[in-house]
Amino acid sequence: MSLDVSLYRLTELLFARAEKICDESIVGSALDEEVKRAQHLKGVSQEIINASALQLKANLTVSNSISEVQMPKMLEAPKRASNSPS
Repeated sequence: MSLDVSLYRLTELLFARAEKICDESIVGSALDEEVKRAQHLKGVSQEIINASALQLKANLTVSNSISEVQMPKMLEAPKRASNSPS
C-alpha cells in the first residue's frame, strides 16, 4: 500500500474500514481483526489530523502576523516541484 498523503484519502480509508466492519459476512475472529485494524487506523488518523491542524494554525499565525515571523522548520510544508516548464 502506498501512502497517498491527503485528508481526503484518509477519509476514504476510514469509511472503507467502517464499511468492512459493518459487513455482516465478517464474523468471529475475522471481525475482531477488522475492529483492531480500525482502532489502529483511528489512532493514526487522529495524529495526522492533529499534525495538520497544527500546521494550519502555524500558517495562519504567520500570514496574520504584522511583523516578519519565521515559521519553525518542523512546521513548514515541503516545497512541491513545479509542473510548469521553465
